[in-house]
Amino acid sequence: WMADNPPRTIREIAEDLEKSKSAVDRRITALGFRGAKGDRPEYEKLTGVALDPVIRPVRVDVGDFPPPKPLSTHYSMLVWSDVHYPFQDDRAVNVLEQVAADLQPEVLMCLGDVLDFHELSAHRQRGPNEEKDDIMEGLEGGTRHLARMRSISNARRAYFRGGNHEDRWDQMLDAARKDPRFRQLLKLPKIQRALAFSEVIGFKELGYDYQPYMEGDITVWNGKLVLTHGDLTSKHTSMAMMGKYGKSVMFGHMHRINNFTKRDLRGQESGWCIGCLCTLNPHYNIFADWHQGFAVVNWKKIDGEWYYDVEQIRIHDGMAFWRDKVYSSSL
Repeated sequence: WMADNPPRTIREIAEDLEKSKSAVDRRITALGFRGAKGDRPEYEKLTGVALDPVIRPVRVDVGDFPPPKPLSTHYSMLVWSDVHYPFQDDRAVNVLEQVAADLQPEVLMCLGDVLDFHELSAHRQRGPNEEKDDIMEGLEGGTRHLARMRSISNARRAYFRGGNHEDRWDQMLDAARKDPRFRQLLKLPKIQRALAFSEVIGFKELGYDYQPYMEGDITVWNGKLVLTHGDLTSKHTSMAMMGKYGKSVMFGHMHRINNFTKRDLRGQESGWCIGCLCTLNPHYNIFADWHQGFAVVNWKKIDGEWYYDVEQIRIHDGMAFWRDKVYSSSL
């Protein structure tokens, strides 16, 4: 029957035969139609069943990185977040890369939400031109972006602090563990390693120090500045985030650019929301009040004490002005 009428999916076979998908799958296996172990093309040819795409580790050849070295006493740090592949704005990303090439920062600090993972969202809305889910598109795009930043900047150190959208990956696995069948499967060490977000992206190979969202994503740099993705949302988020940590803080999450500074008897502290690099016209939001940009933090050690200065770089319509130079996207 299957040879004369090759179906496209196991679901269609099951519906035609009024059987469960698992029963049909077991029958295909029993008939020996799967071909050699791991032989996906042969299986699809014999059965007419197109296997669903699998999540595979993303690997990008980025060559050799400079060995880790102690940072100098005067260096720059490039900070960005919220690119949201595959909903990135290529022009804004191109401006970031141009600045990275000119700046040659010693430190890269990515504050998360480089990936959107809209497929994993519980409140996901399909776009008007979206015909299929392809999680690999976002994974591959985001990973190549991180690799380019390492290659372009020649940074001595690189950090990735996970955002709430990367956290959707772990939320997906947590939901799967509630099903007894998946819970047993996810206990297997090889499965755990293969599905670990850090392994799927390959942070080690890319040369990034990775910490997951709401676990290790808060970094206090030189005891002066908190760097984190962020988790608060309000019109005055910079003030709220500074109040939360009681220390100067730089973050993303809100897709906006703003700054708040306060001085009291304990001293002066500031909060910086650094903007985003994703599209400003997402299909799920009508006229989002979002702003594109990123930041440069300049550090200098004077008489044993660290001091820093923040430059917020704003991007408008694929163009930015920084240090008397115009950066215009070539895309």
